[in-house]
Amino acid sequence: MDNQWIKMISNSFLKQIQRLLLVSFIATYVSGCDGEEVPEGILSEEDMIPIMLDIYLAEGKVNELRVKRDSALAIFDVYEIKILEKYELTDSVYTNSLRYYYDNPLKLESIYETVLDSLNLMEKRLDEIKEGEVEKEKGQDSVSIQPKKVVDI
Repeated sequence: MDNQWIKMISNSFLKQIQRLLLVSFIATYVSGCDGEEVPEGILSEEDMIPIMLDIYLAEGKVNELRVKRDSALAIFDVYEIKILEKYELTDSVYTNSLRYYYDNPLKLESIYETVLDSLNLMEKRLDEIKEGEVEKEKGQDSVSIQPKKVVDI
C-alpha cells in the first residue's frame, strides 16, 4: 500500500462522512432518535467496522486505477462481491444494514470514527515501515572503511 493512496482514501472518506452525517443528522432530528437496539437481520456496529474498512480500501484501490467511471464501477462491484464473500454476507443483509445505519446517524458516526481511526493507524504503520526501510538503505549504502594499522618493523 502506498502512503499517498491511504491519504487519498482518508480525504475521500472524510468528505463522504461529512455528507452522510449532515443528511443523517437532519433525518434524525426530523424523525427523532430513540436509541433502539439493532434489529434482527442487521449487522452490529462491531461487524460493520471491518466490512466498511475493506469497502473503503477497495474504493481507494479502484480510484487509484484512474479508469473510466463505468469501468471503475464494474471493478468495484467485483471487489464488493469478494468482500461480502469474505464475511459470508448476502448483498441484502449488507444493504439493509447500510440503510439502517444511514437512518441512525449516531451509530453510523461511531462506525465511521472507528474506520477512520483504523485508516489513520494503517497510515502511521506504513510511514514507520517506510522510515525503517530508508534507514536500512542508508546503512547499506555507506561502506565502513577501517583504517589499516601501521606496524613498525
